[in-house]
Amino acid sequence: MSQVRLLPGSGLEQRAAAVERFLHKHRPLVLSVLTVLYFVLTTLRARGKKFWYDEILTLLEARQPTLSASLKACREADWMPPLSHVAFYFTDKLVGHGEVAFRLGPMIGFWVFCLCLYEFVARRASTSFAFMAMLLPFATMFSAYSFEARSYALALGFGGIGLLGWQAAAEGRRRPLALTALAIGIAGAILNHYWAVFIYLPLAGAEAWRNFHQRKIDWPVWIALATSGIPLVISLFLILQVVTNNSHPWSRARPRDYHLFYSRNFWPVIGFIIPAALLLLAWLLLGGRQEKPAGLQPFAVRDYEWVSAWLFFLGPMVFITGALAIPPHIYVDRYLALSTVGFTLLIVFSAARWARQRAAIGIICAIAALAPFFFHFTQIHRHRARNPFLNARVLRKALETQDEPIVISNYISFLELWYYAPDELKPRLLCLDDENSAVKYRHMDDIAASSFRAIGVPFFPYREFATPGKQFLIYFVDWGWMTAKVQEDGGTLESLDTSNRHGLLLRAHMK
Repeated sequence: MSQVRLLPGSGLEQRAAAVERFLHKHRPLVLSVLTVLYFVLTTLRARGKKFWYDEILTLLEARQPTLSASLKACREADWMPPLSHVAFYFTDKLVGHGEVAFRLGPMIGFWVFCLCLYEFVARRASTSFAFMAMLLPFATMFSAYSFEARSYALALGFGGIGLLGWQAAAEGRRRPLALTALAIGIAGAILNHYWAVFIYLPLAGAEAWRNFHQRKIDWPVWIALATSGIPLVISLFLILQVVTNNSHPWSRARPRDYHLFYSRNFWPVIGFIIPAALLLLAWLLLGGRQEKPAGLQPFAVRDYEWVSAWLFFLGPMVFITGALAIPPHIYVDRYLALSTVGFTLLIVFSAARWARQRAAIGIICAIAALAPFFFHFTQIHRHRARNPFLNARVLRKALETQDEPIVISNYISFLELWYYAPDELKPRLLCLDDENSAVKYRHMDDIAASSFRAIGVPFFPYREFATPGKQFLIYFVDWGWMTAKVQEDGGTLESLDTSNRHGLLLRAHMK
């Protein structure tokens, strides 16, 4: 009998299977370690990043004296659903409004979303692919919302719960609980952001596919889907208000958004592809392909789950088409963050199907998925010192040496500078509003200054402030209609200091 010569990689699959068994047996421990790691690193990143305009708006609404006042401010200034604002209101009252404390809700919401993806895949493939699914959201630009004090991560968390509820309901597992999770998950997502209605396309579409192939309508699932839409119907008036009042030039849909959406938001996946390709190459060179598969769990994704994954991923094209066709053509990438579900599931399903129960490929994919997860946190110190007020050297010098009021050129820069300015200097910083000028110069047309004043932001009518013969300073940052309006009214502008790359200082003399 001839002796069989062992390949260099002999035993790789067995070792990978042993690792897979360890991951499966110690799932609670591994999940706990990753959870602690996520919250520690996310806390550090949140601590190092100052609030930006949208977050400050959320914070000022949350800091109203009563919940009803907070919700009223939300309706007038932000036009968003109430659930996230309720969460932020209680966050402010219970743990405070620091950069970490106020972002605690989104931090939790994003991780709940990741855990839901883990659980969804764990029922269809090996534990290693489930961990891969949990980590792949960090290979998207949407991971940035894991520590942003807005509603996106909260909507993702509820969307993940709805996805799990739908999977369990379709399988007949704990139907009452599954149907409740489905309804609450979708309703909670919509109550955090109206565009979360996006979730109906993949879930209802896949459910229709499932019912068609089973030749039977699953009425309880459809009732749960319909029930979850009640908040949408109740909020219809507010949605129409949003559509009527929102005309941001930067939020208008354009045909190029069909490809820009995917290239802008999913390019970080290269951080997964490169280490995965290198590890697979090493596996091939070591003869891993010649070994017999030893994975514990076969790939068992249902056809309707494939449909759901594709609809989650391609759904943005439908919504961009709608935004192009329906005035006022509102569209912003982050409104479709739930497409992360499709992105993640399609990659994981494809990898698990190709692996054919090879434990080594599952372990390789799980290890490669750690790369974007850790890269996400290499940005911890990127924003540390980016206090907008401290960076505005020219503005700070003007506040120290000049007596005139200082008008900030645009509302976004104003809100950030005003919020981080010392309390004793805040009264010196102003922002002006003039609807006609804003529309004419295509700038501040989306701002309801009266609503901002109601939450304590010092907006002043241009006509009442820039009276004939008045002299004041303008701190010009990025853009604004003020300089053009002053010159249109016959005034003059004198440049005082342009040495700071963050903005320039002008003195306005009204005619």
